[in-house]
Amino acid sequence: ANQYFNLDSDEFIKYDAAQENFTTEITPFSLGYTYPLITRDRNLALRESKTSGIPITLVDIEFDTEYYVTGRKMNKNHPYLGDWVKLIKKLKVNSNLDRVLLSSNAPYHMSISDWPIHIHNLIKPQNDISLLDISALLSFNPARILNLSSKKGYLGAGADADIICFQANPEKFTEKTFSNTKFVIKSGHLIKKNSEYVVSTGSKRNIYWSEGEFDANERNKTKKRLENFYDKRFSMHLSALENKEIPQMQKL
Repeated sequence: ANQYFNLDSDEFIKYDAAQENFTTEITPFSLGYTYPLITRDRNLALRESKTSGIPITLVDIEFDTEYYVTGRKMNKNHPYLGDWVKLIKKLKVNSNLDRVLLSSNAPYHMSISDWPIHIHNLIKPQNDISLLDISALLSFNPARILNLSSKKGYLGAGADADIICFQANPEKFTEKTFSNTKFVIKSGHLIKKNSEYVVSTGSKRNIYWSEGEFDANERNKTKKRLENFYDKRFSMHLSALENKEIPQMQKL
């Protein structure tokens, strides 16, 4: 059953350290969603009701009484949204990350469409959370806790895996994507109209070059914008991805 704790990350760390057989499942909050909070802690319900503006409802549940129901609506600036990242960081420092599961789609908590935003918040360089840590939270730890680690939760010979093989066909993709093009205009000339080529290039690949000289300044500006994009959103600089081999994932 779900248990709701009125604890911050430091208090939870103390609680976790005092338990011998204790597993923590962490689920990020959804953004912009309202979902129920059912608790017997009236103070917690009152605080959440005040924060969200949703009134408290007192409900009777068979064999028990006095359960309070309210709701929470989060946005990306809500202070609660950063608590789960702080908790994972502190659990790693205390070497207790092996008792933690990270859930990506638990009911009432998070929409899968928000997952890229939350993963971005987790892998920021200052958090010191690696790809292997995330793999452990999502895959290896659940398999080990459920005693399935001999077949699940790792990459290796004999392990169960869902493998998708595909052969990319750029020409077919391009042809399908642009098959219903109304107009194609290049360098002021009409090239394609209603999916029919108006001008023949003499090339099977249908490549059209713009007239004019290459502008080195514009190229440098574009590259700078791309570098800034990676610096803000990824844990490594763009130069680290250029002409580098991707390291192989080690068995956890």
